[in-house]
Amino acid sequence: HRRSRMRIVHVTQFFMPWLGYLSYYLPREQLRAGHEVTVLSSNLRWPGGHYSVLAEEGVDREMEPGRYVEHGVPCVRLEAPAFQPKGTVFLRHLRHWLRVLKPDLVIAYLYSSPTTLQVARLQKQLGFTSIIVTHDREEAMVMADRIVVLNGGKIEQIGTPQQIYQQPETAFVAD
Repeated sequence: HRRSRMRIVHVTQFFMPWLGYLSYYLPREQLRAGHEVTVLSSNLRWPGGHYSVLAEEGVDREMEPGRYVEHGVPCVRLEAPAFQPKGTVFLRHLRHWLRVLKPDLVIAYLYSSPTTLQVARLQKQLGFTSIIVTHDREEAMVMADRIVVLNGGKIEQIGTPQQIYQQPETAFVAD
């Protein structure tokens, strides 16, 4: 029985260079398994945490948009000017690339509700499956068909938003 080759796209709103290999581990494994994989990120570095150290070293927040290879994974840095209204430029480029790549699966690590909602709209329009990683409970409850609640990397509960809300299986899920 032969596994089918999938077109998988990982979407992240900010480039986080200190994650390095970790952020490309899953895409690399998917490439090794024979899937077609692309990472779409903005050309902006993550504005918090380690970026303050980079800024002190004179590292620019914006990087050159375009295609590149990071840790062996094909990537596209999408233009996202640092001071843009609600990520409109990034969203326009994201829509374009998702239409061009025609993914079977999108795994999105996003940091703003407008971008997450746009991925959900594109999912319906283009017919791909998506996994959206979020720490926003309300966002998950409104957007998801199914939710996986994780606690320390372990699954606490899997269910529909209604099941998670009305029938929490653990104290962690109820909280």
